[in-house]
Amino acid sequence: MGGQAEDTAAGVPGTPSRLQFVLLHKTADLFTAAARMGVISAGGDTQLLSAASRYGRHFGLAFQIADDLRDVRKGGSNGTTEADDGLNCLQAWSRRHAQTRLRYHAAMARRALVPMGEGEARRALSDLTHTALRLDPVS
Repeated sequence: MGGQAEDTAAGVPGTPSRLQFVLLHKTADLFTAAARMGVISAGGDTQLLSAASRYGRHFGLAFQIADDLRDVRKGGSNGTTEADDGLNCLQAWSRRHAQTRLRYHAAMARRALVPMGEGEARRALSDLTHTALRLDPVS
């Protein structure tokens, strides 16, 4: 909730520290909680719970960055967001830096899946990571 409230705070400049707070306490916290609940409900051990936490954090960070980049792409060449309703990573970072952070967090999310071993769950989460973070051309 704190990340969402900070994201939509009117008139507050988009600084790198504010962006980091929003990314961590909005989308990353949500995905971390979801990943942990999956492990807990499946009776997973502490090693899997730790891996799920890392996966959720990195996937959530990458997901929000990808979403911000998509919003700007939809907004046109002037670089405005589709619905100027909150902080966008490009208000605090360059496009190149945002794309670098996206690739880093996507790689770290996939790496966090290693303790799961080879199997259907790991493949499904890896596929989700790839698909959700892909920046398709906007039609």
